[in-house]
Amino acid sequence: MDASLNGTLPFYTSLKVCDTPKILLDIGCEQLPMLYTQKHLRNAVKPTDEKNHQHGLEVEQIKKLPNLLSGPVMVFDSPNRKDSVIVVTSEVDKENNPIIASIKPNGSGRYEIEEISSNFITSVYGRNNFPEYFKKIVQTDSLLFCDKKKSQEMFERWGEQYSELTNTLDFNIIIHQSWNIVKGFEEKISEDRQNFEQITLDSAPERATYSTIPAEFDEFPTITCDWSESEVFEDGKTYSVLEFDELMKRADSDWMAARKKERDSYGEAYEAIKNGEIFGNHQGYAKTKFTVNLPNGDKITERQDIGDGYGGVIDFLSQYGKYNAVSDLLRATAEIEKIRAAKKNLLSETDLEMLNSIEPRSATFSTIPAEPQEKHDFRITEDTELGAGGAKTKFAANIAAIRTLKAIESENRLASPDEQQILAKYVGWGGLSQAFDSGNGAWTNEYKQLRALLTDDEYKAAAESTLNAHYTSPEVIGAMYKALDNFGFESGNVLEPSMGVGNFFGCLPEKMRGSKLYGVELDDITGRIAKQLYQTADIQINGFEKTDFPDNFFDAAIGNVPFGNYGVSDARYNKENFLVHDYFFAKTLDKVAPGGVVAFITSKGTLDKVNPKVREYLAKRADLIGAIRLPNNAFKGANTEVTSDIIFLQKREKMAVELPDWCYTAKNSDGITVNQYFIDNPEMVLGKLELASGQFGQEVTCSPIESEKLSEQLDRAVSRLRERRGHKRP
Repeated sequence: MDASLNGTLPFYTSLKVCDTPKILLDIGCEQLPMLYTQKHLRNAVKPTDEKNHQHGLEVEQIKKLPNLLSGPVMVFDSPNRKDSVIVVTSEVDKENNPIIASIKPNGSGRYEIEEISSNFITSVYGRNNFPEYFKKIVQTDSLLFCDKKKSQEMFERWGEQYSELTNTLDFNIIIHQSWNIVKGFEEKISEDRQNFEQITLDSAPERATYSTIPAEFDEFPTITCDWSESEVFEDGKTYSVLEFDELMKRADSDWMAARKKERDSYGEAYEAIKNGEIFGNHQGYAKTKFTVNLPNGDKITERQDIGDGYGGVIDFLSQYGKYNAVSDLLRATAEIEKIRAAKKNLLSETDLEMLNSIEPRSATFSTIPAEPQEKHDFRITEDTELGAGGAKTKFAANIAAIRTLKAIESENRLASPDEQQILAKYVGWGGLSQAFDSGNGAWTNEYKQLRALLTDDEYKAAAESTLNAHYTSPEVIGAMYKALDNFGFESGNVLEPSMGVGNFFGCLPEKMRGSKLYGVELDDITGRIAKQLYQTADIQINGFEKTDFPDNFFDAAIGNVPFGNYGVSDARYNKENFLVHDYFFAKTLDKVAPGGVVAFITSKGTLDKVNPKVREYLAKRADLIGAIRLPNNAFKGANTEVTSDIIFLQKREKMAVELPDWCYTAKNSDGITVNQYFIDNPEMVLGKLELASGQFGQEVTCSPIESEKLSEQLDRAVSRLRERRGHKRP
């Protein structure tokens, strides 16, 4: 700006004020640079002269524009220019008039030596007679956003009679999106259609020349799927441009991600498919033939291969010069459909069926907190049904929970008890990997629901959680708390470092409810649900490795830690090369006070792996109170059969010198290698140890005893655990 005013900036370039702030994105602007011409700048700061459009503003006021545009008093459609929006700032000119900025969205301007797309600031000036001007804005329903505090302060300057203008307004939300922006797109699509008048599309059937294309706004192109090898599309169905483009874009992205995963795991996957190791092959392509139906009746037929990396259909067509005009028309059409949908709080037809009446989280927002609400924590009782039903029932429960969560968050409030009942049924995506496979015909509708409901980041995180996000049943949790009770624990600081939605918190016994609960959850959606369920708990949505709890702070830690053949990067523990489940034990022991108990469900590998290094590390720092080997159906309700252990450790005051027998493994009477603890205490194995074929050859599994109930087995096992030494926090 200084260079412009002192004449050292090249005359041909505009000034870049800032990137488009969020408030303007929310009313419908695109994310583009905000440009301001040097001529407009000079006129803004020259002495006031209405005839020559000079406004007498201070240079420092113009320099504040980036912040002023980000936090406006209000935004509305211009009543005079139907292609512009007005931003009212909190600054005033020398006559005490509010300074406003007139912006032409989605236009273009010259920046440096290029003509670029921009949201163009056409004028900045003090608006006289603003109260009367504002009346017109309200009467014509042109107001898009109004900040309550800032607007009331502004109107108070003109007296009480004007402050009443704000009494009936909706504050701190996007009231509706800009119709002036929609109309601007109408003009653009009309121009795009007119561009066809002199264009011959070589690929069109019969090499048709586009001589006349109607410019009526309601005549949109559509795209018909002629046939597809992917279940994402329905053969013969005609889609809106936006819907077809989004489905193609997502399917292509998912296909490429699946291909990478297969190659990382198996190399070239064909032999793995032959051997039955995987049942899908994403190393080829899913061909899709489609027809673009243009408004004048002409058609263009092409084929795109899902998995070729081109993304959506618009990007695919854009690579061919002969389709430049077509892709411009389709892109403009998709933008109009997007804005119209947002205006009506609708999505495409397919998305609408999936989302029903739940609005997307970004449809409205609040810049001020809601009124304080009384916090209440969810209680899991015997009547609470968690994890009921098959895979599709669990999927439906997850979708209902996410919709409920997003509706609550859009209103900036806490969940009600009734809503908590819905949220609590969220079980995560462990065992539901088929819902993320775009090629699985039996799950096509569920796949589409997920893609429509989740943001790209949420979807990616959910897909990555399918291998280890398994919920824990209340009967297992209850047994673990019974053990803590037997050890003498009554209340204190309790940590759950991988909490999911917080079933361990929900099952907390009444006698322990004086405890202060701390939770950590890596997955964003899951963590947000947990915060709504356990509103008085201290919950972090983060990786456990990124938390900074003080050492020796917790009296107990409980949970079902993630397990898998991968590590965690944490400088304090990197030299130990722990797998993820072992890392959770090591870090948690440092966070628990001496005498405190760690009660974790973990992979059987923690106790059974041949290398004793991890167990030796733990045994130096904690005594083994006991362990319970669970049958491999203990988590069958979470769609997984896995052999796991509950391990109870009590932190030592000092490091141990001698290492106990449980650090090592041996063969039992059946010749099966198992931890020495289970050889010495076979009654703590709640099933029959057997060898079975697993991912890495023969593996030890704990088969259930059909005549036994797990709840009764757990009761007996817990009663056998020795009492721990008394622990009282000083």
